[in-house]
Amino acid sequence: EVDGFNTFAAFDSVLTRRGTTFRDAWGEFLVWNYFTGDRAVSWNYDEAAAYPELALPNSLRYDNFPIADTSDVTNYPKSPDELAAAYLRFGPVASDTALTFKIAVNPHQPANFEDWTVVTAGLTGALKPDIQVWDIFETIEVPGWDAFDEILVIATPFKLQPTPDDFDRRLGFRFEVADTLASGGSRTAIRKVYSNPLELSAGVQSVFQIDVSRADAVPVTLRIYTLDGREVRGGAKDNDAANLMHLEAGRTTATMRWNGTTSAGEPVATGVYLALVQFGNQSEVLKVAVKNRIQ
Repeated sequence: EVDGFNTFAAFDSVLTRRGTTFRDAWGEFLVWNYFTGDRAVSWNYDEAAAYPELALPNSLRYDNFPIADTSDVTNYPKSPDELAAAYLRFGPVASDTALTFKIAVNPHQPANFEDWTVVTAGLTGALKPDIQVWDIFETIEVPGWDAFDEILVIATPFKLQPTPDDFDRRLGFRFEVADTLASGGSRTAIRKVYSNPLELSAGVQSVFQIDVSRADAVPVTLRIYTLDGREVRGGAKDNDAANLMHLEAGRTTATMRWNGTTSAGEPVATGVYLALVQFGNQSEVLKVAVKNRIQ
């Protein structure tokens, strides 16, 4: 036990033992609070509909990019109090793209309160959002922007052990959003790799996925090889409902996927494989670990 204001630190200690952190839980809580009142949905907490709908006088919706703004807006302040949050909403663009957020604390703010957290939530109808928690000094990329109806961005001054003085002022921030594909600021490149290692289990459909953002209209092909160079699966000939190994040209964020099977549909053995991603005249090779629990 420690004297003083240590409630959040105590929460963090308990949550860490359960495999998460108070920072991550705080981020999810802020998103859940958006879905109160008439916005309540099935995946949210049971009492959500009973709470008044979250009023958002500190929010704006942006639909045109690039943009640059600050929380110091006349008649529309978005600066949150410490341990509160500012909600910003962003609509999808007309064509698929990858948007980059850059959010920073305003330079006139006190240097002793640098602990900010940014939460992004991709909203699609009544489905549970795709929630990610970021450090404010990271560059935040949202590939596949048009896959969502709306992107919710929440900036929150967050501190595990605040002092009483931390509650007496509002903190400002500035932000800008750039279309990294339309502006030419980014080459076609791999943005995200997930389900690695790939675990194959009876009755469970697992896939290895790669998100590729294309700055130019070029086709994308995924091929899987053994370490000694034998092709396991790849190209347009191997596309099916569970495997997307080739996409024709188009300005889009392509999601390539492989479910751990050969061209004949047989699951591969446990081991390390090479994933060759080709886009235009560029290519990247990634290692994929497969754990076959079927055998």
